[in-house]
Amino acid sequence: KIVNQETILGGTAMGISSYPCFNSPQEIGDAEVKAGFNTILHATNHALDKGLAGIDNTLNFWHLNYPSINVLGINQTEADVNKIYVYEQDGFKIAILNYTFSTNGIPLPKKRTYAVNMLSVDRVTSDVEKAKEVADMVVVCPHWGTEYTYVPDSLQKKYTELFSKLGVDIVIGTHPHVLEPVEVVKNDS
Repeated sequence: KIVNQETILGGTAMGISSYPCFNSPQEIGDAEVKAGFNTILHATNHALDKGLAGIDNTLNFWHLNYPSINVLGINQTEADVNKIYVYEQDGFKIAILNYTFSTNGIPLPKKRTYAVNMLSVDRVTSDVEKAKEVADMVVVCPHWGTEYTYVPDSLQKKYTELFSKLGVDIVIGTHPHVLEPVEVVKNDS
């Protein structure tokens, strides 16, 4: 079960905050696990709202309290970036990839430019190619789109074409805060 965790879980020690730079209590993570979620998507436009400290607090929370939970989209080490998460059920392997289109103008930290999985043609292409080598199905979960807009924007259309060209099987998008259409895209190649 996959959930998009829109805000960072830096915890009360960092001070809970709301718009425009969010920080949420770690009890939200406890509730997600209790609800049955085992894959947490953290590549969002709010991933850097509390800088590297927020990312590190979030990752430490997951690693210390729920080491079996799969946390995607934010990274503590450069080695983490190159890992392709694969879920296996009854011998069938599903690779799940997570990226965001933006960090709301907050630049990636120079000492850890890999801290957040950013949506880029080169990165997606490389990851999907690696994922196809180790999995039977590839699922991409991009954090993208225009908030409160019910139709895909130009960036979503651009990446949908790329995902189709690369042979991605399923795309589950997040971010707009409203439902957008479900579409089946067929690739003849």
